[in-house]
Order: sequence, then C-alpha cells, then structure tokens
Amino acid sequence: MIARALAILAILAIASGVARADAPVVTAVAADPSDVSAAILVGPGGQVYAPDGHGAWARTSAGGIASGATSAARAGGDVLAAGNALYLWKDGAWSVTPLPQKGAPIIGVGPAAAAAIGAAIVVRGAKGWTRVPDLSPAPTSVWAASETQVVAISGGVVWRLRGKAFVRGGPATALAPGPRALAIAGAQVIDVSANRAIKAGGEVLAATSAG
Repeated sequence: MIARALAILAILAIASGVARADAPVVTAVAADPSDVSAAILVGPGGQVYAPDGHGAWARTSAGGIASGATSAARAGGDVLAAGNALYLWKDGAWSVTPLPQKGAPIIGVGPAAAAAIGAAIVVRGAKGWTRVPDLSPAPTSVWAASETQVVAISGGVVWRLRGKAFVRGGPATALAPGPRALAIAGAQVIDVSANRAIKAGGEVLAATSAG
C-alpha cells in the first residue's frame, strides 16, 4: 500500500511539473487501476511516457496530437486521449477515432470507452459507437461499462442511465476512474451501483476503484 501511494505521488509530481525544474510537461495520466506502475503519462502534443522497468519514466513517443491533449484514459487495453478530437494510441502512434457526434470530447473514465461531446454521450460496444440519451447541461464527467451502464455528472448532479432515460441522483462533482462507478461528493464518495456513501475524513479530491 505504501509503495502504491508513493507511486501515485510520483505520478502527480511529474504531472504537476514539481518533480524537478526540467521535468517535461504532462497534461494527463492514463492510469491502470489494477497496477499504478503501469500508468502512461501524456504530454500536450501527445508525447507518451511509460515506466522503463527500472524505476524511471521513458518517452516512447514524441507526439502526434496537433490539437493538444487535455485528458487521457484507459478503456480495456486501449489508451485514449482527447483534444479537439478523440485519439487512440495503438502500435506506437496516435490516430483519430471517428465519433458519431462532432466536437471536442470529454473522455469517459469507466471500463468501456465513452465520451461526452456537448450534451451527447457515446459509448463504444461490440458494434462500434452508440449514442445514448443526451444530458443537459453538457456532462462534465462520464463513466460507462457498456451501452446500458452509463453514469454522468451534469449540472453538479450524478445521473444514472435506466432504460432509455437518465435518473437523477444527488450532488457530485466528478466520477472516479475504475471498474466501479464512484462519484466524488464533498467529504464522501458515492458508490453509484450499490447506492451507498463512503464517508471520508475530509474533502475528497480524487478516488479510484480497483475491482
């Protein structure tokens, strides 16, 4: 547990640029909830940094995202990054992933690839991208396990897809990455699937699930 915590702190230090004065700029962390040491760091131009197996980070790609990467996430075995479009990291290079809705996407943080583009939410399944019911105002965070298991934050409230419509929940600010839908809400984390609150000793800044 201590080793995992130190690894997370190291990633956050690099991402914030405080690890050392000449540290490269990193704008996103594509974390693996089951193994923090397998995280991938992404720079603003799509630069990719990965653990070299010897306790250091090595740049494996010089870039390839002209519009600037603002976020990144893992979805299964894929690494996705968002700028003015959605990009997929595969075979050592970035490629644009066409979506059924145009616009700058917000990447989902669940086990299934998902994105919000304005009020539209799309989820990738076996047959490609599927658009689920819209949410307004535009979602600020999305989590999906499938086309039927979708959770989003809209208007400072958590919403859960039930059939063909989203059902309103309580106040929340963000969804945590991982296989379970966890919503951050002040001094507690809400397990959306189990409909229960996990209280913390103070304001929750970040969370993740690992099974």
